[in-house]
Order: sequence, then C-alpha cells, then structure tokens
Amino acid sequence: MFVVKEREALVAMLGHLGEMDRRKLFYHYSSLRSYLVGEYGMEEWMAERRIRAARILRRFPELKSKLESGRLNLTLLEIAQGVAYREKLSDEELKEVLESFSGQTCRAAKREVARRYPAQELPRDQIIPLDEEHSEVRFVADQKLLDQLDEIRGLLTHSH
Repeated sequence: MFVVKEREALVAMLGHLGEMDRRKLFYHYSSLRSYLVGEYGMEEWMAERRIRAARILRRFPELKSKLESGRLNLTLLEIAQGVAYREKLSDEELKEVLESFSGQTCRAAKREVARRYPAQELPRDQIIPLDEEHSEVRFVADQKLLDQLDEIRGLLTHSH
C-alpha cells in the first residue's frame, strides 16, 4: 500500500516539477534545480534526477501509468536518457527503448542497451590501485560468469 502511494506521489511531484519547469516558476532562483536545493534542501543529484524525469514525462505523458504501476522507475528513465544522449536517438527511438524497458530490472535494461547498441570497442582488463590494500579490478565477463557471480554473492549475503 505504501509503495503504491509513494509511486503516485512521485508521479504527482514529477508532473508538478514539469509544469514549474515549463513555466519557469522558480521565483528568484536561477534554475529549477537551485530552487529545489535552496527551498527544499534536496541534494543536487536528486533534484537533477527528478527534473530530468519530469522533462521526459512531459515529452511522453503515456509513461505516467508505467511509473505509477512500477513498470518503470527513475533509474530506468535515467538509463534510457543516457543511451538516447549517447546514441543521439530520436523521440520515437527513445520511446521504443522505454517501451522495451517496461517491467525490466535495471540490469536487464542495461543488457538491452548493450544488445541494441553494442560497444564499439571492448574495454581492456584493468587493475586500478585504490590504496595500499585495495585495488579495483575491471574485466569483461560473459553471461555465464555473471550468473555464477550472482550465485556467489547470494551465498555470501547469508554469511556476512
């Protein structure tokens, strides 16, 4: 019940932000983002995320029901906007990507992006020192290895 109310409140807030953005109703602030940060104490990243979501909802009002139902969320919208920017997608192509994301997890959506728009070049394996004891390891993995890593992570959550 609370989850449904939260989604409804999010969609209402995004609609309100979209209208404020369209009409430039942020009073003596230079931008909607600075208004949200200054008046409501919102973190900048949070304000920016909601403003971008409000703008995409204004462009595609039919997404409202998908946000309310949970078939789409802010993270899926961000993933779609990121690929639209990177690949210079038209509105119709962006709408198609958003439709394909409906009901998917964020990981599945990222896989969908990789399927539709494969990387031009695979990254090289990297080991990046973070401090004296820790390093970040980056590598390319196939789906079988990712599934095994997920299984291991699941097993470790019970012991840690």
